[in-house]
Amino acid sequence: MKNGLSVIEKFKAGAADPVRFYSAVSAFAMVIHLMYLIMFFRESVYIMAAVNIFSVSIYAAGIIHILKGKNITDFMQLALIEITIHAVLATLFVGWDYGFQMFLICMLPVPYMLTIKNKYLMHLISIMILIAFLVLRLICVDLGFNFSGKISLDPSGWYAFNSFMSFIVIIFVTNNFRNENLKLNKTLAEQNANLQKAASTDSLTGLFNRRAMSEPFKIAELSDKGYSVALLDIDYFKKVNDTYGHAAGDMVLTEISKKLIDICPTEACICRWGGEEILILLNGTELAPAADIAERIRSEIAANKFEWNSENFTVTVTAGVAYAPKGSPSEQTVKLADKRLYKGKADGRNRVVCADRS
Repeated sequence: MKNGLSVIEKFKAGAADPVRFYSAVSAFAMVIHLMYLIMFFRESVYIMAAVNIFSVSIYAAGIIHILKGKNITDFMQLALIEITIHAVLATLFVGWDYGFQMFLICMLPVPYMLTIKNKYLMHLISIMILIAFLVLRLICVDLGFNFSGKISLDPSGWYAFNSFMSFIVIIFVTNNFRNENLKLNKTLAEQNANLQKAASTDSLTGLFNRRAMSEPFKIAELSDKGYSVALLDIDYFKKVNDTYGHAAGDMVLTEISKKLIDICPTEACICRWGGEEILILLNGTELAPAADIAERIRSEIAANKFEWNSENFTVTVTAGVAYAPKGSPSEQTVKLADKRLYKGKADGRNRVVCADRS
């Protein structure tokens, strides 16, 4: 179709919107009960005609309830009660041969699909529905009691129709249960991902925290090309905090972290190692290119103007860079990078040290 959505696309769009979907289901149920109402009235089964007036009212109220944004589970529980009562009375006053009892079979799993806090109540409701079915069977078939009188309608057609409708009900209920489980699983997955991210991420900078680096280090140690570590420290960071306040220091850390993300390769692991120290793990990167990355970071930060309360200031960083061949333990590599970092600080700061010097 060139214009608009196809019928299937419209159905999927409607099913994705719970309000529209359940409103449509309620409207469909209301139409079915209107049809039952007309049939029972024509056959002079007035008690069932009255029951269907009640059923139509229930589903009309359900549409209003759903459109107002109320809890859909409340409507589902009410529908369970209505269908059960309707199936029992219709079987008694119309007869077993018309198939209304089939709806009871479809209702057996429904209590387990609804949000019922008391688990024993779920069992009790299902057992009561099963007992109702068996009692109806005993009364209408085994004992042969007939409360219906004479009905002119062919029972085989109605049995087929009610069987079909009962299958529609169970398909709807199980599909609803499946969709609710999918939504719940998606929510749980998102929550777990958020918790995992929170557990492995520094809340201020958005970088990895120290605890999150154990796995990347394990992978790096197995790299055929080895790996490099750059350990950066912001020079005179305490002076920034003392002069401008800790909020300004947080701003500097945040801005530097953003710059590191922009400069470093996408596969690099950047971690707030502690305080104002930041560690960069460059897997599969040898010493020279790692030192080039550290030098670019140093020069761009030194050239950057930080603004706080209408004041401009600059900061610098010192970095120590170390390379480790395949299999080298990360603790040893980080220790070497840290040694070179402090060598750079001792030599005047604002520099990158990537080799030991006497």
